[in-house]
Amino acid sequence: MSDDQASFAELVAKAGAGLAAWRRSVAELDAWRAGTANGGPNGDGAYPMTGADDQVKLIPCPAKIATLMPTGQPVDLILQCYADQAVVRVGSRL
Repeated sequence: MSDDQASFAELVAKAGAGLAAWRRSVAELDAWRAGTANGGPNGDGAYPMTGADDQVKLIPCPAKIATLMPTGQPVDLILQCYADQAVVRVGSRL
């Protein structure tokens, strides 16, 4: 019976770790999506995102990417299509 309890405790710990990782991902995605072109930890518009391998990479936010792109109808249309909710759905796989 102690083996069953240990297995259950391990399962609970893994579930807790998974929930913590999910919450971190949501918080990172929210910060990235709402980021400014001169924001982020280094002030360069790149925000930290943790991958499935637990490695943290700095990813340019949409506002930073927009400053690097030329303006005009095609680019504006692309940015409009992938703004806000579309980015959230893609980033969170919802």
